Amino acid sequence: MESRLWKLFAAIVLLLLVGSQQSSASDCLYSHPQSYFCNSEVVIRAKILREAERNNSVNGYELQILEVFKGSLWLPGTIILIDISTGASIDLRADPGDFVLTGFGSGSLQVSGCSMVKPWSELTTKQALGIRGAYKDGCSCEIISSFPKPRESKGRHCKLDDDSANQVANQACIPKGGTCSWQTIH
Repeated sequence: MESRLWKLFAAIVLLLLVGSQQSSASDCLYSHPQSYFCNSEVVIRAKILREAERNNSVNGYELQILEVFKGSLWLPGTIILIDISTGASIDLRADPGDFVLTGFGSGSLQVSGCSMVKPWSELTTKQALGIRGAYKDGCSCEIISSFPKPRESKGRHCKLDDDSANQVANQACIPKGGTCSWQTIH
């Protein structure tokens, strides 16, 4: 009997651990560009030069930095390596243009499934303006999503609407008074 209880307990703990990992991973599935900006050490615009091979496998790209929006150790014109973390499905070969990339690191840029990797040409005009300044102004605010299920915020925040296309394309969550609110980026 005691053995069955331990097995049941172990199964419940395992399910809870797997469930918590899945919910934290799902936080990365969809995010406002401001969240990517604020939650990263590095935000750059870069041109992909070539795939970088190490140990007979492709796990990154060599790129040239065109603009630096966040990350004081990074300089335009520098050639760096993007390290693609395990489990991130990022393929930059399809689009030869410039990309906006967010991530972490000091010598190379660490990119994961929770990073923003998007062709610069696909950003809206307001998103490009946000990356160039408005998103930084809102980093003291938190953006919370109403999907897949709402989560609680511990501070000032803006909630993404169920139909959040306008917020994602044109707005930033900016502090105003003692609260945060959606503002159209100018």
